[in-house]
Amino acid sequence: MAKLGIAIGLLAIIIWRVDWREVAALARQTHAGWLIAVLVVGTLDRAWMAAKWHYLVRGLGVSVRFAETAYTYYLGLLGGLAAQSQLGGDILRAVRLSRQSGQRRLVVASVVYEKLAGFATCGILATGSLALLNQRHHLVDWWLAGPLLFALAIFLGALPLVVFSNFGMRCLVWLIRSRPRLSERLGLDTEQAARRLLEARRPACVFVGLTMAEQFMPLFTNSLLQWTLGLDVGFIQTASVVPIIIFASRLPVSIDGLGVYEAMSVVLFGLMGLTVAQGFALALAGRLVGIASTLVGTGIFFALTRRSDSPAPVTSP
Repeated sequence: MAKLGIAIGLLAIIIWRVDWREVAALARQTHAGWLIAVLVVGTLDRAWMAAKWHYLVRGLGVSVRFAETAYTYYLGLLGGLAAQSQLGGDILRAVRLSRQSGQRRLVVASVVYEKLAGFATCGILATGSLALLNQRHHLVDWWLAGPLLFALAIFLGALPLVVFSNFGMRCLVWLIRSRPRLSERLGLDTEQAARRLLEARRPACVFVGLTMAEQFMPLFTNSLLQWTLGLDVGFIQTASVVPIIIFASRLPVSIDGLGVYEAMSVVLFGLMGLTVAQGFALALAGRLVGIASTLVGTGIFFALTRRSDSPAPVTSP
């Protein structure tokens, strides 16, 4: 209930302050060519997400086709949009791929680890953006900001790696033995599953690297969105705010970042010289492009899965 209140409150404040005539003017000057480009990049970004999850799932020993994994991933994205909850989408894809593969524990473990790695790498990039933002705008003295940002980066970087360390293994086994109900929900109710995670150390490290690289994609997407709306704050300026906006929207303070994403876009792009209407239009366009890219990818992989499932034609002798 508190999350809903925060989302509605932030959106109400922004909507009250937005000059809708300026938003309409931005919509009229939309460049169709850049809009197509941003849709392509957005679709490729989500396909990248699905591909790296497939790599992790296969690294854990789950036998499943890429088209099926990707289609399941896109269904999870759609489920998250419909429920306005990333958790709902994660549960949907974990359940579906578990049924497809018959390996529920490892599939659920892959979803948990994917979310952990995504949160950590997004936070690391946001920490770098905070340092860049502070360097350009001197928001906080460096004697305070420097140690805090360094400690935050170390903590976030250690999150996905500690799972596959000896210490992480001991903690995992302790969790399994002492919290049977919790471990059952996570799909790690046996020590065999925990050891399988440890054996998958190499693909897990590669997966973290792929996830870190994927975090840069929203920088290009946002730059294309700016050109689509006839705006351009510069790539360095964009890099100093977009990761912070995305990381803040992932924090569990609102419903799927609703209101937080828009408010952070208005405030931080305001430091770059954009008006409230321009910052809001950029955030709104980002959400719409995300929905459109998800729908396009879902259609593509739905067609691929149906084609691979169709029986081969029978030829007469």
